[in-house]
Amino acid sequence: MENQADDVTHTIIDQLNRTFITPLDREDIYLLAHELDDIVDKIENVIHNIVIYKIGKKEKFLAGFSEIYEKTSEDLVMLMANLAKQKYTEEVKKLVIHVHDLEDEGDAIFIHSVSDLFQNGSDALYIIKWKDILEDLEKIADKFQSVSNSIEGIIVKFG
Repeated sequence: MENQADDVTHTIIDQLNRTFITPLDREDIYLLAHELDDIVDKIENVIHNIVIYKIGKKEKFLAGFSEIYEKTSEDLVMLMANLAKQKYTEEVKKLVIHVHDLEDEGDAIFIHSVSDLFQNGSDALYIIKWKDILEDLEKIADKFQSVSNSIEGIIVKFG
């Protein structure tokens, strides 16, 4: 998955270098491509850590983060569709706010889960492993919000 995302990013950059006129500022396209690639990189990092740490037990908070990522991904797809319109609409505003709210949910899951690990966990190594994974999961939610903000900023440039 990460290699595919890297390939797409490199293709976008190659096309930017070959295209004289672009529908958006070159820098915006470049930064957006890298931000989206960063999300995939961070998700892959979580998967690697789960494998490396030999985590066998699935913690309940994983479902909460998965749901946030699914909803946020849907919102980003709709925001990307609004890039073509080049107009800041009520829909754009609602989508950006929704992504922000979902990121807040991710913060709440992170805080509750880390607290729960430290209060109820008895194995220090297990706690350390899951805390590390939780930090990465929360950073992914932050990155989704960053992409949303970037798209909003690009749209605002057009008025």
